[in-house]
Amino acid sequence: MYKRVNDYDTIDSKLRVITQLYNTKPALKKDKIIEQVQLIFNISEEDAIDEYEQWEHLSEGGKIFRKGENGI
Repeated sequence: MYKRVNDYDTIDSKLRVITQLYNTKPALKKDKIIEQVQLIFNISEEDAIDEYEQWEHLSEGGKIFRKGENGI
């Protein structure tokens, strides 16, 4: 069961979701991750691209955020 919290769509939550999508097996490509972020957070493609690019910058392409990190 999932519990919706007030800050679900904060930047931190979006970064964690992108990390989880990035760490899936088989790995999702950038365009598929952006598509999923759009659907999950109900945001535009442009906003999803911005979130992905911010994640890339902050995580050095996924290197900083660990696999299995909690967040959603």
